[in-house]
Amino acid sequence: MAINHQSSTSRPNRKGKIHTRILSEGNGSENPPLIILPGLLGSSRNWLTAGRSLGEERRVYALDLPDHGESEWTEEPSFDEMSVRILEWAEEQGIEEADWLGHSLGGKVSMRIASDRPSIVRKLVLADIFPRVYPPHHAKDFAAMASLDLESLSDRKAADSAMAEEVPDWALRQFLLTNLTRSEQGGFAWQVNLEGLHRNLPQLAGMPFGDGDLPIVVPTLLVYGGKSNFVRAEDLEDAEDFFEDLRARRLPESGHNIHVEAKEDFVRTVKDFLKG
Repeated sequence: MAINHQSSTSRPNRKGKIHTRILSEGNGSENPPLIILPGLLGSSRNWLTAGRSLGEERRVYALDLPDHGESEWTEEPSFDEMSVRILEWAEEQGIEEADWLGHSLGGKVSMRIASDRPSIVRKLVLADIFPRVYPPHHAKDFAAMASLDLESLSDRKAADSAMAEEVPDWALRQFLLTNLTRSEQGGFAWQVNLEGLHRNLPQLAGMPFGDGDLPIVVPTLLVYGGKSNFVRAEDLEDAEDFFEDLRARRLPESGHNIHVEAKEDFVRTVKDFLKG
């Protein structure tokens, strides 16, 4: 389905911006900060609860990826653009070394960063994602979002009703609609770069690496859901091709949104890994 070229693609004025939420100040701890990169169509808002729980002993930043949330849009969303802009943000913050946690697409971006610039990554946490080629995730959801006639919407309830047939899962629909915001003119607009991300889904579903070194040398933790198909047993057989030091933890009762569905186990597992 072609993307609707109404106000859904109006480019917001966010030049150079990586939107950041500081979820914890770390109580004066000297531990390196933790930087959280959310998944496709997600934002830093999705990490408020888990991120704060991870922040008792360190400063925690949750970012909106480029083309997401309140961050700047790119011309062509890619791992190149996302990793470069996030590394520029880290340099602006004076961050020379940090722990990085990436979920889904954010995990692929964090892998790219760890491959290209391992010196800025002390430890890496991957939340339900592996370096492999996936079927383009959310393709049907993008089409449903694009089909909304934004100019005719009266309220968010109308948007929810309009998407119900194409996206029958209520929870997923509410997640997608977190990207719908009021425009400056009082109507509705997509906060996310819907057209660009949709167009580049095949690339973003692929391998994240550029010219950086493999395998990734920094200690890496993979936490994945037993009810999710994002990490398979056969993936782990290839792990040493990508990671020099990988440990994996399966949370059997969780799906893809592991930081929500199994928050306590997820937080405890990540905290244990980041110690020391």
